[in-house]
Amino acid sequence: MATPQYEADHDDSQPQGLTTRVTLPRVALALAELGYDPLDREDRLVIGLPGYILTCWMEPQLPASLHLDGQLRVPLPLAESSKLTRILNTYNGQSPGPVASYRVTDAGTLAVRMRAGTFISDGLSEDQLHNWLRTLIDATEHLVHELDRLFPEADIFAPLPEPLRAEQDYAQLSGKHPKWRHRAETPRRTWTPELDEFTYTDEDLAKQARLRPKWLTEQMLRDAVGGLGFVYGIREDNVLLLTINGMSISVESLIGQWVRVYGIWFTDLPSKEHATNLALLCNEANDRTLMEGCTVFSDAEHAIVVISSHLLIDAGVSPAQLFTFIQYANRYHMDMLDYISTQATGECCIDWPQEYPDDPPR
Repeated sequence: MATPQYEADHDDSQPQGLTTRVTLPRVALALAELGYDPLDREDRLVIGLPGYILTCWMEPQLPASLHLDGQLRVPLPLAESSKLTRILNTYNGQSPGPVASYRVTDAGTLAVRMRAGTFISDGLSEDQLHNWLRTLIDATEHLVHELDRLFPEADIFAPLPEPLRAEQDYAQLSGKHPKWRHRAETPRRTWTPELDEFTYTDEDLAKQARLRPKWLTEQMLRDAVGGLGFVYGIREDNVLLLTINGMSISVESLIGQWVRVYGIWFTDLPSKEHATNLALLCNEANDRTLMEGCTVFSDAEHAIVVISSHLLIDAGVSPAQLFTFIQYANRYHMDMLDYISTQATGECCIDWPQEYPDDPPR
């Protein structure tokens, strides 16, 4: 196909470049341009780094998404579980970077993992793809260095024998696909190398304004939230507020770099008695989900559980990308709060009977 071009009256003040279909070979090329040399197979890319390993893969089912899964090479001792729970809960409540979690291994140690995702069903421009990869890889590196500082006895960056490093990298490349740890015990569907769901033609990408990245404006954010079909309010600081199915939601822009969507559960659970259990539930949910992250705030009398999703916009965002992000972030937040509230109290805090517009499959 010929490379699509802008029409003659495009605005030079806006981000340049069109959104196009994302494939793993395209991601591999972008990683190479950023200085990485990933191992590759048809369903994943693996980057072996000092102290940790990154696996890049794609979820083809709508809304299609691109993911980075990370894992420390060296596990932490089980005795550090309480400290690690507190640290990761705080980190996930403050950072728009990768969501961090841990699992207890069969050997009785703590495997620390990080993951990030972005929707690609509306394509990505070259700048968007490069910036997302660079930003999330850098943020993951920063997190690993913080963990190394906070757990010095683990010696996370201790040099490993080259055969062991190669074995770990190859295990990530040839072992069970990382999608198995997310959402459910089985993938949402069998992997297919092609994203048949990307239906935009070159002419669509060149001519349709909703597919072209723009610098975010307040009106774009309001249009995207309004497109959900629910009444919303606007706070003095331009944060958009609404409620869907009983879930309190806020949508905001962070210094022109991120759009953040919050889903909030104001629990009736006393913080002193329930904060630890809720933090453990958040960790379990964070380890399984694809796009969103959750944390518990226990400063108030009653614990508050917050689910958050972030969209990087430092290379612009198209109206289509923005709406897809806000729509599905809210739905995934409901799923996560459904699980956490049911596990914590035996009752779901989401009022599911109200139909969600263009309801995605649960």
